[in-house]
Amino acid sequence: MMTLLRQIGYVAAVALACFYAFVVLRGPNGIPAMLERSHHVEALEKEIKDLDARIADKRNFLEEVRKSPEVREREIRRQLNKVKPGETIIYLEDAPAPPAKP
Repeated sequence: MMTLLRQIGYVAAVALACFYAFVVLRGPNGIPAMLERSHHVEALEKEIKDLDARIADKRNFLEEVRKSPEVREREIRRQLNKVKPGETIIYLEDAPAPPAKP
């Protein structure tokens, strides 16, 4: 009789532990939250990678500006909207966006 009660007690303890683990893993700090944080970290890592690439591009451009007087002159003229005598600059407007369909 005592062994039967002891076995029932062990089964009940294991069942209770399994139920507790199930509730904890499904709760707000469980597996769904962990997956959400994982996706968020991946998105941030991708953003960091993109920003690093942009920084590298800007550094390369700055190096070109430092080394090449032609690039420097072209960039200064572009930013200040200046032209040399006899030059003509034509500005083209972007095409308007098509209206969105409802």
